Amino acid sequence: MRILIRYFLILLIASSCASSNQLGHDIDAYNETMQLVEQLKRKPGKQKLWKRINQTYPHAVIWFESEINSANTGSAQNLRWTNICSQMTRVNTMTDSVKTIPGWENHISGLRSYTSELDTAKAKAMEECIQQAKFLNKYNSRATLRIALFYLDQADEIEPGNTKTEILRKEINDKLDSLPEKE
Repeated sequence: MRILIRYFLILLIASSCASSNQLGHDIDAYNETMQLVEQLKRKPGKQKLWKRINQTYPHAVIWFESEINSANTGSAQNLRWTNICSQMTRVNTMTDSVKTIPGWENHISGLRSYTSELDTAKAKAMEECIQQAKFLNKYNSRATLRIALFYLDQADEIEPGNTKTEILRKEINDKLDSLPEKE
């Protein structure tokens, strides 16, 4: 029985190492694509770089799309839409960077960009942050109210100057001012 347990433990550790190596490789595809963009801006005639970016760009997009899909199908994930918005924004940033390379049209096809989907995700992410802040605003704890302000800061990053966040921020700040310094 002990041998069987050890065997399964070793398999579990080996499989987790393999998946973490894949995760690192996928994130590296994004970083490498961004580095290749900079190199191709300096040397747009270098065919080896074009060949490599044609491998890394699609791999990075596939990874981001799988992250978006897993966030979409995940159950009870905290800040689900904020995560989706972040992943879509990174794909758009990478695609916009590729488009800055002179002559990219002759070498790369099938660029992925989120436009209307990102607008929808941003609206839902902002609402998600506001709802988290409203929930935390129910508690009379300085620490909890500071976390609520953090969520409002995230909402402001998504859509600066939103009136909902400003009203709620004022309410939370007033509540913080009325609480004693030490809890």
